[in-house]
Amino acid sequence: MLDKKLLEGVLRNYYQNRSEEWVQLNFSPSGLLNITVVSDVFEGMSKKDRLENLKSQLEEGFGFGFVYLFTVFEADELELFYYENETESYTPKTWGDLASVYRNNYSNAQQNIETKPAQHSTRTVTFYSYKGGVGRTTALVHVANILAKRGNKVLLLDLDLEAPSLHMIFNKISPIPQYGAIDYFYERAYSSLNHYQIHISDIIREVHLENTPGRLFVIQAGKIDFSYVSKVDDLRVSALQQKNVWEIFKNDAISQLHPDVILIDSRTGINEWGAFSLLEAADDVILFMYPNEENFEGLRLISEGIRNVKGLGKNVNFVLTKVPSNKEGKKRAEVYWERISKLNVQQKNRQTENDDEYEIDEAESEFKDLPLIIHYNADVALSETYPIDHLTSVYAPVANLIDEETEQNRLRVILSGTNRWDIIESLEFETVDAKDERNDLSKVFQKTSDFDKFVDENTVVVHGQKGTGKTALYWMLLVHFDQCKKLSKGRLDKVLAVSGHGPYSARPGKEEYRYLDDKMGESFSWETYWRAYSVLRLYIENKLPPFRRGKFSVIYDKLKLVGKNNKNWTKDHTVILLQLINDMDINILIKDYLIYINDEYSKRDQSVWLLYDDLDEDIQERSSYQSRVLAGLFYFIRSIDGQKLSNIKFKVFIREDIWERLNFTNKSHFNGRDVLLQWSRIDFLRLALRQSLYSRQYKEQVDKFFPIQDIDNSSEESVLNALQILWGMRREKSRNSKYVGRWVHERLTDASGTTFPRVLGLLLSAAKEHELQYIDQSHVPSPTDRLLRSQSLNVGLISAAKHRSSEIKEEYPELENVFSRLHNFPDICTKLDLESLFNISMAKEGGAIDDFITTIKNIGLAKEDFVKGEIQYRFADMYVHGFGMKRSHGRKL
Repeated sequence: MLDKKLLEGVLRNYYQNRSEEWVQLNFSPSGLLNITVVSDVFEGMSKKDRLENLKSQLEEGFGFGFVYLFTVFEADELELFYYENETESYTPKTWGDLASVYRNNYSNAQQNIETKPAQHSTRTVTFYSYKGGVGRTTALVHVANILAKRGNKVLLLDLDLEAPSLHMIFNKISPIPQYGAIDYFYERAYSSLNHYQIHISDIIREVHLENTPGRLFVIQAGKIDFSYVSKVDDLRVSALQQKNVWEIFKNDAISQLHPDVILIDSRTGINEWGAFSLLEAADDVILFMYPNEENFEGLRLISEGIRNVKGLGKNVNFVLTKVPSNKEGKKRAEVYWERISKLNVQQKNRQTENDDEYEIDEAESEFKDLPLIIHYNADVALSETYPIDHLTSVYAPVANLIDEETEQNRLRVILSGTNRWDIIESLEFETVDAKDERNDLSKVFQKTSDFDKFVDENTVVVHGQKGTGKTALYWMLLVHFDQCKKLSKGRLDKVLAVSGHGPYSARPGKEEYRYLDDKMGESFSWETYWRAYSVLRLYIENKLPPFRRGKFSVIYDKLKLVGKNNKNWTKDHTVILLQLINDMDINILIKDYLIYINDEYSKRDQSVWLLYDDLDEDIQERSSYQSRVLAGLFYFIRSIDGQKLSNIKFKVFIREDIWERLNFTNKSHFNGRDVLLQWSRIDFLRLALRQSLYSRQYKEQVDKFFPIQDIDNSSEESVLNALQILWGMRREKSRNSKYVGRWVHERLTDASGTTFPRVLGLLLSAAKEHELQYIDQSHVPSPTDRLLRSQSLNVGLISAAKHRSSEIKEEYPELENVFSRLHNFPDICTKLDLESLFNISMAKEGGAIDDFITTIKNIGLAKEDFVKGEIQYRFADMYVHGFGMKRSHGRKL
């Protein structure tokens, strides 16, 4: 194809020497060159000489259409002026316009033009077929019925003016209107007055549907008589376009009904009414076809034309209809859907070149749209009125398309009235790292479905992987106790939370535990340590009962030697602890003292909860004494239970793999008294929304369009609706693309099903920063239905994945050689692949391959799948990104 812009440049370089001179050209749909040149180069030349002069500037011969060659004076005399090429500045409205746009390759020019945001939420969807008899109108009626039953207000418009049928299909319209679309359009196209006899209310009738929360309205083509025939023959689409009748009609319809969606039944074939329905009236298009060559060829051309011009901004979907349910019908449908899928990919590739709005994620690039098929049904074929209620489920997938498109348009309307950059800049996402004092945990804490189990006084062990929120719960009870009380609905009203060990206040660390293990006498145990340490903690936190001289004075005298310094752990703390432990008399006395403490709290009708966190950091990992120290803690808790000291309770926050490895007598005592922290998708989404709502500007939009009274008790659907403003509905325009909420949750979930809320804030924060890079890049179109484009979320995912991968390396230093060799290792592999990885990285450490595989499964690095009877191992997507693994694109092993 000849390059129009290059040719224009050549001619302008020769003819356009001053501002009054200009060149304008385009190619007709048949390939002829239409050209106008205004230049004083032609001064004194005859028409023949001017044409020869023009030809001399062209390196090859052209077939010429219209050729106008004038001097500046002649152009002024004829009142000729340069004007911007209409084909570049507005969307085509006729088949001829579309062909011209396609022929002149203006789609490239359109790619950097942002689609104009919708001004209202009503979406117009045209049902079109190249050939008749494929069940298009039947589908339209059933889809309208489904949408109404879902609570939508639906308006049907019959624009199949040369073969109208909607007025015959419904038997529930009363009374039958005397006028229709043809009368309304005709009057506005040809009347010279602004006072019309036929109004929108005169042509609308309601279809009365039982047990339907929505409403269904119909505008028929008109009353079929000779007056109708005359108007159809007389009325030209060009007349409607000259007076902008479609916009007048749509505004009237919206003003009268405020419909959620307008469905148009279009004329078939390549004619002016079909072009009007598709190019001018439609926001989105659904193409219906029987799977054969003549249908496919016609729709291929139309689809290519619509999609080639990005400025049209229309979603195009295909539906195969009247497909036989037998084996041959299934095979034929598969063949044609494969051709449609290839066509969609080709056209999408052209449409998204140099377009950063919808970056295809590698993990989804192998997916194709699932086929939309409506099988032949005798009940439908033989019926004279529709809809047929028991068959509506057949058309539900088509209705789903429209529901989503309508919702996306609503988002465009919401954001069109805002300054999206101001909202984006106002967003602040936290990493939910409870130890980071810069984070306001009270703002970002999310109550999960495990919270009620956690606040149960009988729950002792709180285990989970790093980053699942153990420390957040620890901090909430100690620093934001009042907020916890509200969330617990009264279960914490009589509770006093104290740090038994953890980052809240001073505590012994690795050196101290190593020292204590060396110095502790043989006749004493770690159980005695934890017993004495609990008393010391209560003293430091000023939570002991009032001091009274007497039996327990010796304990008080020891405690007073360290004072109530809760900021720094000193040698004095360690020395006093050893004295309390190694003095048999004091050690036995401490057991009595705990009984006294319990009784005192019982008199106050209170319970004291001792909380233990950071045990993995302060007790040397896999040391000779780690298991003894931790087992001693649980023996101590078991002894308190045995003494029935019911006003002293414990919460031990421990990493999942450590809890699994820990083996001590009567560990089963804690069965049913533990809770494994796992974030469900709704918990995860609530956290994303909670953080977003701390932006006042974002909250204003949510309160206006998707109001939520209580995040913790809101449904997943309502939370997702509110998050659509942030990240849209689907990652791509394809209906088979993942919903963004599901995508984010899956990408931050490991192979064991454990989700990491800590990295959610990292993903969103990095996505925000990447999005802001586009603020001054006017040549890159911004998404109109979301704040954060898919590419920004991709960037955020990489940042979050690398952070989580660093965490797992810290958690399991013994696997360092494995982690370092994951770069370019396949994300889907066989046992032989894992054996190779094991032999290279772990063979010197000893052990067996099966134990190695069990380990990587337990830590959530990979999971085992069965594909066609064979075992394969699939690494979690988060670690694939974090370690830079090689994607297999779903290859079957």
